[in-house]
Amino acid sequence: MLIHRQFLALAASLLLAVTPVVQAQDNFPDRPIRLFVTFGPGSGPDTLARTIAPRISEALGQNVVIENRPAANGNVAAQQLLQEKRDGYTLILATDSLMTMNPYLLPKSGFDVFTDLTLVAPVAEASVFVVVNPSLKVNNVQELVSLVRASPGKYTYFAPTGTPHHLLAERFTAANQLNWVRVSYRDPQQALSEMLGSLVPIGFTSFPQVASSVNAGKLKLLGVSTSSRLEPHTSVPALNEIYPGMEEAAWFAVYAASGTPRPVIDKVAQAVAKARASTDVQQRLAQFGMRAVMADAPAFNARVKADNLRRGDLIRQSGIRMD
Repeated sequence: MLIHRQFLALAASLLLAVTPVVQAQDNFPDRPIRLFVTFGPGSGPDTLARTIAPRISEALGQNVVIENRPAANGNVAAQQLLQEKRDGYTLILATDSLMTMNPYLLPKSGFDVFTDLTLVAPVAEASVFVVVNPSLKVNNVQELVSLVRASPGKYTYFAPTGTPHHLLAERFTAANQLNWVRVSYRDPQQALSEMLGSLVPIGFTSFPQVASSVNAGKLKLLGVSTSSRLEPHTSVPALNEIYPGMEEAAWFAVYAASGTPRPVIDKVAQAVAKARASTDVQQRLAQFGMRAVMADAPAFNARVKADNLRRGDLIRQSGIRMD
């Protein structure tokens, strides 16, 4: 009888301990959610976050607060995420750079992207555009190549370190045997200023970074890193038309720290899926050279692992290092 009472008491105490956790998950979210963005204001990830956050907020009934943490190619944001309570109230808009390039370029991060981070939901992917200052007087990629070849070592181009833009630039350089100089900036606004001033007249960029300048005729699009021409930029040739296989995309997905309760992850995932499927979000994404990624979690996780392996090989072959 004593053992029976002790067992009942233990069961009751365990039930009381679990009940608040279950209630917290059922009530999630009951306060604002923080979303870390791994690049600064004006960048592609920042533009995406501010496009989709209001729709996620609407679906969850709580504000999603954007926090820019642009350092170490996303590692600082991830490290901070892992120090927070694992309750779903702090998330990260992870980039492909964090998940598929940093493990090779910044291996001493103190965390493992595949065991310490858990996918909530993919959001979007963005193409890389080849952009030039009109002062170069080139109208297509072939003319750009001829210009650079005619003056070895003279021209500089912008491609942010440790990104798909960087990988594409390396591949483009090798395919055309170009002798030019890559520069990188931590501040996307500084990079834009240098391109507009023709100090660095060529760029491998995401469209949000240069959209207003392109629309104003201050910069010119020469190519895009997709397999075929991209809506609504159908006048811009796909690099694949000239260099078969010359494709590279940046992608973005919401992640949580591993150990976050599955019901919470599922609830946020449903909100993200609803947000990215909304007509206004998809129209905005198209304007910025992006498109929603509608894959489910298993399919997207497989893509992340495949990109990780492929890009690791490219990084080793190209000898890419962080600045």
